[in-house]
Amino acid sequence: MRNNALKEFNAQHFNNLQVCLSSRGTESTALAFRAAIELFPQLDKLFFDGDNGFNMCNRGQGLWQVLDKFPAAFSLVNMIYGRSASAFVLARDGYIDSITSSEGVQQGDVLSMWLYSLTIHPLVLKIQSIIDDSNSTGLNIWYADDGNIMLSFDIMCRVLQILISEGPTYGYFIKFEKCRYLATGKV
Repeated sequence: MRNNALKEFNAQHFNNLQVCLSSRGTESTALAFRAAIELFPQLDKLFFDGDNGFNMCNRGQGLWQVLDKFPAAFSLVNMIYGRSASAFVLARDGYIDSITSSEGVQQGDVLSMWLYSLTIHPLVLKIQSIIDDSNSTGLNIWYADDGNIMLSFDIMCRVLQILISEGPTYGYFIKFEKCRYLATGKV
């Protein structure tokens, strides 16, 4: 798997909807939102986070996405995430115990951000499709499990419905206590 091929794939596949693989992803999210707020102050804003996103990520969905979208990486990703893994820990009683991991991606693994983004990308695309199909102005930009959306109230309701009903398919569960919704007061 050559680095240039992966960079080209990421640029085309994620298409600025997911920016966590970019060296300036956080900055581009902030700048895009600032510009959108100035251009479209009438839109509501939703900032949300996935509950334990990396650990809840659906590995089966992720492996399928790798096989379907970037098959050159499948053998490597399958070798790492294709089966349950055990982590060994020293228990309080001095014995070694194991913890089995069969879902999610491992934070710290160089592939984890890419695999996580690839896994939830169909969900991100469904949200973008709602925006595109409604011919409405909006912004849909993600940094890993942090979603940032600007839409009219009625389209926002449809997006929330998709996140709640279809997010779990990909291992994405909204952490409501960390959500922030800024309403414009225009319905």
